[in-house]
Amino acid sequence: MGHWTLHREVFALQLRNGADGSIWHLSADFQHLYQWKGSGWNSPIKLFARQISATRSGAPIHVGFNGQIYILGRDGWSSIGEANASRVCVGADGRVWHVGRSAIYAWESGSWVQLDPWDSREGFPDPETCGYADEVAVDSNGQVWKRIGQYVYSRDEMFERQA
Repeated sequence: MGHWTLHREVFALQLRNGADGSIWHLSADFQHLYQWKGSGWNSPIKLFARQISATRSGAPIHVGFNGQIYILGRDGWSSIGEANASRVCVGADGRVWHVGRSAIYAWESGSWVQLDPWDSREGFPDPETCGYADEVAVDSNGQVWKRIGQYVYSRDEMFERQA
């Protein structure tokens, strides 16, 4: 039977991993990001995030409280397009996805592409036909998943890259 080790020095709000095996945690004050370095956590990286994820290469990516999505590069944090995001994830193919106000979006060729948009003037969204979501995930086959409240849906049709 395995043994769990408590990391008392960590007060984490979120814990995420990159496809490269990197482990990241967002501090409970939403202002610091830490990466596991094999025997301890690195020096904190300053940010102000509501949610984190990581790219295929392990670079951290986050949604700021302003709804913008940022990725950490050599020159610091840089914004990815104009977004009004609440959640972000990265698919196995490296594509960045986010949940906006009325749809799920995919980063395609330098801009955000809506997946099954919903018009709020039409009343409550039909979860089986629109991209409205509280959270999004994409599996290794490119299948898009979403959560609305306690319910989970998968899209019966793959989202294909635009040519």
